[in-house]
Amino acid sequence: MIKSMTVAASAALMFAMPAMAQEWPLKGGNYWETSQIMVKDGGDLKYAKHIADVWVRQMELLKASGDIKGYHILRNMYPRAGEATYVLITVYDRLLRPEEQDKRNAANRAAMNATIAKMMEESGSRTEYRTLGSKGLYLEMMKR
Repeated sequence: MIKSMTVAASAALMFAMPAMAQEWPLKGGNYWETSQIMVKDGGDLKYAKHIADVWVRQMELLKASGDIKGYHILRNMYPRAGEATYVLITVYDRLLRPEEQDKRNAANRAAMNATIAKMMEESGSRTEYRTLGSKGLYLEMMKR
């Protein structure tokens, strides 16, 4: 009888651990969207100018309006064949619903004084010196 009470008490203690100790140890934070860009030989200056003059301007407009939390430009100092030369990162605090994304895109085009057709044409003209690689979406994880 005493042995079964001891086993029962041990089991009760084991299942009575604080709920916090049973929670997942990490929690989600910001979303990080990445774009990988491969720059062709001799195209670094042209692409760096595009990033500085156009992409950063777009990011600053989005940041000022509160649509994004921040952005980063990473340069791969030793890219191997097929690896990105640049990784462009945009940080969001949440994912947008489709109608919010449409509104953001329209505001961005208006601020940049560009149409979808013009933006597609300009993107196509950059294929002379760059190739678009993969895109990714990551959820930043933090310790609870």
